[in-house]
Formats: sequence, structure tokens, C-alpha cells
Amino acid sequence: LMQFSEAGVFLAAEEGLLRQHDTANIPNFAALRPAFNMADDYSAGCVDAMHTIYFNTGRIEEAPDAWAALWDGSNAGRIAIPPVTWNSGVRMVTTAAQIATGKPMEEAQYEVEAGIAKLAELKENGVAVYTGAPQAIQMVQSGQVPLVPFYGVFINPLIAEGAPIAPATNLAEGKHGEIVGLNMPVNAPNVELAEVYVNMSLSKDFQSKIDSVLNALAGHSEVEPSARTLELLGPAENMRYADWGWLSKNRAMITEKWNEVFG
Repeated sequence: LMQFSEAGVFLAAEEGLLRQHDTANIPNFAALRPAFNMADDYSAGCVDAMHTIYFNTGRIEEAPDAWAALWDGSNAGRIAIPPVTWNSGVRMVTTAAQIATGKPMEEAQYEVEAGIAKLAELKENGVAVYTGAPQAIQMVQSGQVPLVPFYGVFINPLIAEGAPIAPATNLAEGKHGEIVGLNMPVNAPNVELAEVYVNMSLSKDFQSKIDSVLNALAGHSEVEPSARTLELLGPAENMRYADWGWLSKNRAMITEKWNEVFG
């Protein structure tokens, strides 16, 4: 089995690299939330990693209410963004396109040139580009860079330990949803054993730990988010899921244009 997000699932399935899950052998597959069944049974979604702006509560008093806040002159030199090699870096392009065009994400995500041009303006605002998770977390936790887009699934456990970090949970352009799933290679050995593992991972008991430990949205439809998870996730209707079928096919082009600005 391979675990990766929707950013790679659609292209991998189309290129014949994945084996479609036989849901008859995975009873818990039927309990998945609809969005977590990706690419017509090619991926069993387990968790929504959620990507949003995280801020240092010692340096920022109120949560940003829009991604556009990153372009505000008052935040000059206080921002770090992910590289385009990260899926979240690609989503920064789609969000920048929303801001540039005024279109909803469902339309703006295809406006790559507008998004890249808008991201280029962040250079004038002193933006940094982080290259690894420890670096990003250290930046926002220390307050050295108090506004850092990052994944909740990784940073929520630190918040639970008392780190001075909080998420922006209701952004005008929407937060970035990114579902991570279990995917079976087309020539996988021990398929029956793999199916047992997938079924266990999708069980209500296992999925409940995604809520209690990671404070993230679980794939199992009967695992209702706890009050604390809801607090960290914000409104469900504020989550936006991208067209990774299109973005993954055009990723080389997006990367090339991004590198022309930030490379």
C-alpha cells in the first residue's frame, strides 16, 4: 500500500499505476464520507490534512479572515509560504488566482498565470519560502515568522501541547482541503492482507483516533468531530477541494512558472 493525497491519486489511476479497491472485500469502505472515496474507489481517504494560515498568538492578536491578508503591507516580512513542490504550494497558486481574478476557487484554480503573477507580489512583501516542515513549524512557533500557511494534521498536536499557534479557520477564499488516502499499486503482492489493513484503517475505532489525536476530519461518516476539532477546523462549508485531476496533469507547467518567480 501507498499513502498519499488526492494530489497524486487521479493521475496515478489514469496512468494505470493503481489497482482499484475491491470494496466488497473492504466493508468499512461503505462508511466513508463521499469526498473521501477518491477517483471511483482507487483511493480510500483516511484524513483531511487541511491547509490554512497558522499564526503566532504572541505576535498576531486576531486570526486573518482572508488569504489576501498575506498581501497586506502591514504583514511585510512576516510571512513564509510553502514551495511549489508541496501540494500546498500549488494550492497557494490557486488561491492567489482567486484573489487576482475575483472568481470562486472552482473557476480561478485554472487561472495559473494570474495566480503566479499575484504570488510574485508577495516577494515585494518580503515573503520567505520554507523548504521543510520543521523549519515552517519553528518559524511560526518562535514568532520569527508569525504567519505561515501549513497543515493542521501536523501542527494540531503541538497546539495541544501549548504551542502559541492558532489557525485561521474562516477565510474569505476558503481553507484548503487535502484528503490523504490508502492506495494500492497495480501489481501489489498480498492484496488480501492489504485489504485487511485498509478495512482496519477505515474502522470507526481507528478513525476516531484521527479526531482525538490529530483533531482532523476523519473519513468515517460516523466519526463526528469533537468540539475541539470543530474549533480548530472551523466551518465545514469554508473548506475548498481543488480539481487535482487537472492540477496534477499541469503540475510541470505550474512548477516552471513558479520557479521563474521564486527559483
